[in-house]
Amino acid sequence: HWHASFAVGAAVTVLGALLSITLMYLVYRLLPSAKVRATSALAGAVVSGLLWETAWYLFAYFYRRNSAVDRIYGTMGGLVLVIVWSYLAALIVLVGAEVAKCHATTFEQGLVTEEEV
Repeated sequence: HWHASFAVGAAVTVLGALLSITLMYLVYRLLPSAKVRATSALAGAVVSGLLWETAWYLFAYFYRRNSAVDRIYGTMGGLVLVIVWSYLAALIVLVGAEVAKCHATTFEQGLVTEEEV
């Protein structure tokens, strides 16, 4: 029966990655004040979505392995972990945005600001 649980775990991981990529795509496509082409937004979304999922699993693994943080520091230890995760999440979003910008300037005509439209 381990095959079934492995398949379910793999499916959940893939669906989580697809959801992360989709949400990042929407962020990079709709939020900037410049017009971002779909391919550039997708390039940034794939990089940031995969980084997000990887960081999430590593962070969860670290937290499970170091449960002594809660016993030693209590609520303050959890607060520090939330702050670290927030920093990593923001960094991942910015890295994806930079990938989208580099893709746009390297492979396409660049970004078009609202003033230029």
